Amino acid sequence: MKQIVVLTGGRGTRLYPLTKSIPKYLMKINNIPFLGHQLNLFKRNKIESVILCLGYLSEKIIEYIGDGSRFGLSIQFSVENSENLLGTLGALKKAENLLHDNFFVIWGDSYLETDFQHIGRQFLKTSKLGLMTVYKNKNQLIPSNIAIKDGLVINYEKNKCKNFDYVDYGLSLFNNKVLNFFSSNKKLDIVELNKKLISMNQLAAYEVRERFYEIGSFSGIKELEKHLNPN
Repeated sequence: MKQIVVLTGGRGTRLYPLTKSIPKYLMKINNIPFLGHQLNLFKRNKIESVILCLGYLSEKIIEYIGDGSRFGLSIQFSVENSENLLGTLGALKKAENLLHDNFFVIWGDSYLETDFQHIGRQFLKTSKLGLMTVYKNKNQLIPSNIAIKDGLVINYEKNKCKNFDYVDYGLSLFNNKVLNFFSSNKKLDIVELNKKLISMNQLAAYEVRERFYEIGSFSGIKELEKHLNPN
């Protein structure tokens, strides 16, 4: 699988005042904009096509990316009205005409050092419409919100903990047929897609052993800076 969709439309309100004039995806991590780190990570994982779903301060991200050639990637933009954001699934639906048959989806503030292509192959073997990567967190890094059984996600609560062992790692894989379940130009959350697939027994689970990093919080930024520059 060679394509990834990056959900980068959010306002980053938890990082105010830093994100009042710059999207969090361009905040510098060890002197490099975070999005640059992320794109280099994709390149190392043999991703060729990147779709950036943009909203808040989209023009700054487009200016930074340019034609994408310096990253060695084909990069396309799907831009929402920043005053009327469609939500994570709504943004994905808006980009529908740019998508391959199968594709990865990642949060724009996630940095995930895992083997994307291996996970992609495992997804295709399942013949399911979707796959969620999960991490056995046991409420340590953040509250766990996923239950799995026999290789499937059987319960997912975005903001609640029901004594689950797993957490959404932040990398999902889908067949583009999943978008046929939803209408365009509606405000939708990707949780709705996950729950739809769970109800159909169509959301596979893949356990990732490597911990995740994110820049959605000040503590997360410090952890990633230390991880990328341990000295």
